[in-house]
Amino acid sequence: MTTEFDTRVLTWVTDIREPWLTVFFHVVTILGSLPVVALITAAAATVAVRSGRRWDAVLGAVTVVTAWLLMRGLKMLAGRDRPPPELSVVEVGYYSLPSGHALMIATVAVVVGAIALRNRWTWPLLAVVVIFVGISRVYLGAHWPTDVIAGWAIGTIWAFACVALSHALRPTEFRVARRHNPL
Repeated sequence: MTTEFDTRVLTWVTDIREPWLTVFFHVVTILGSLPVVALITAAAATVAVRSGRRWDAVLGAVTVVTAWLLMRGLKMLAGRDRPPPELSVVEVGYYSLPSGHALMIATVAVVVGAIALRNRWTWPLLAVVVIFVGISRVYLGAHWPTDVIAGWAIGTIWAFACVALSHALRPTEFRVARRHNPL
């Protein structure tokens, strides 16, 4: 079940494809792949552990793993077909909604921002990466635009919910230590 919006956007994207943009978006889309997401999560967890924040490392790992499970379950529930091959420049399997790349990169961006990189310029930079990965999925014809929008929304909400729950459940010794040492 696709919308008129989905069809119009994907048809427009197909009409403006250029070889150099296709190469660019093939590279960008890799940032949302499972191996890269796992690597980024491991790096963020390592930063947290080295900074004495083991709880944050667990938060990162649990959030990303549960986001992946959520994404797989939602794909099975929705059962939405991917765009047809004539609109795509990549071969992909499984269902389309939500976009796994968009969901996972949004989740990882929130996790990285919350546990590893804590300064003002981090969030805009992470947002740009999330946006470009989502655009790459539509540009390559792997997803309908609403798949990507759903992935962004679900991944972001899931990650912020996990971070909030983690802070609420954080053992007392971690909460006290963080007040005295904000790193």
